[in-house]
Amino acid sequence: MDKKTLVLSMAPYNFAGAAMANLSALEIFATLGATVSFYSQDIPFRAPEMYRVGIRTVLRSGKSDAYPLSDYVNYGILVEQVIFDATNWLNADPNNKIVLYATYLFPFCMAMETAARILHSSFAGRIKCIITPAGSDIWQIGRQAPSVTKHLLESSVITRVVTYSDQFRNEIIDSTKINRPIFVIPPAIDTNKYHPITREKKIKLRITQGIGVKEFVIAHCSNNRPIKGLGHTLEIVWQFAKRSKISICLLLIGPVTEHLKYHLSQYGCSVENDTFIYRKQIENLKIICVGLRNNVHHWNVISDVAINTSLHDSFNISLGEFMACEIPILTTDVVGISKIIKEFNCGMVFPFSYNPIALDLEYCLPSKTPSKINLDNVVEWLEMISQDECQRRQLGEQGRMAIEKYCSYPIIMEQWQNLCCFSDENSVVERCVCHE
Repeated sequence: MDKKTLVLSMAPYNFAGAAMANLSALEIFATLGATVSFYSQDIPFRAPEMYRVGIRTVLRSGKSDAYPLSDYVNYGILVEQVIFDATNWLNADPNNKIVLYATYLFPFCMAMETAARILHSSFAGRIKCIITPAGSDIWQIGRQAPSVTKHLLESSVITRVVTYSDQFRNEIIDSTKINRPIFVIPPAIDTNKYHPITREKKIKLRITQGIGVKEFVIAHCSNNRPIKGLGHTLEIVWQFAKRSKISICLLLIGPVTEHLKYHLSQYGCSVENDTFIYRKQIENLKIICVGLRNNVHHWNVISDVAINTSLHDSFNISLGEFMACEIPILTTDVVGISKIIKEFNCGMVFPFSYNPIALDLEYCLPSKTPSKINLDNVVEWLEMISQDECQRRQLGEQGRMAIEKYCSYPIIMEQWQNLCCFSDENSVVERCVCHE
């Protein structure tokens, strides 16, 4: 990838985690010398960061009196703009090349597949189309539209399929039965932005946020959709608080969704929106809901443990950011990053029993919990780790080492450079991370 390459990208503009994962790849493309453009129907969540690293944002939306709220119309218009910009770039210099890059099959990869199909008729050999499926593409939408999902993943104009973890790669192959290699490249974690701080700075930050110096802080950061299993998070922390004599603070970072509201209401909490930081004291448990935040580093570093009870996760970039800040991890084993956590022993990965039907059931009926977690083991681990600061420090240091080995920018940059190489096509598979 070089200055002759134009990268045209689509991804969710309003998802914090997905936007960060997409931004990390686009930032790498820009660092490698490519010109990068992001296409969206609205201002993306990570717009300031995109601007700082030189990524151009192209905003377009369609108009239809018949279907005024149709995303399909909007992305049809965006595809038209992608084709227009790509054609101009390719016509300007015979050495120019195009990389179309999209995350989430529906609708973004579907839109880019259309653009690639149209462009290939005139510019075959000068275009690559790379797609990255999301978890919901497989466990939810993929089960509703299996033929469409398989077509996208096996499309002849899709050059590479990339995913964030071995675990999710295997799930895609098992569920779709596709016959093509899937490359594994984790999201890059900015270890300069996400880093540990001194004990003195941590104390000052806690005081600023109204959190006691001696409180045991358990942080949860996610998009707070039903798939994140917030009922399990709250139950684990509640049971821990009932057994413990120490003061505990549950820090909830992420948008105020109906799923979050419902589960908080079961504990007498009533949070309405992201505008104000919400606080609730229940005996020795304090719950703080900070809402959606662009910069979460100062919340991460004041935590003692990061908790995640996702029912499904292709990677979980939030846990990677906690690990870079040297925070121990407590998570279900279904997340893609759990393999790294177990390898470096930087927290507790606990087994989680589920089946695809249970995922949809829990999604539709948040009051039901068909999934199974051994609460006793998890709570016992929290009790142990809350009393041992030295072990927390050791687990945290091991977590940062794991991120530096597998997810740091230099490591991920080399993998993307190999994957996007236009020359020496036959050896790309050997040079890239294609796990079997």
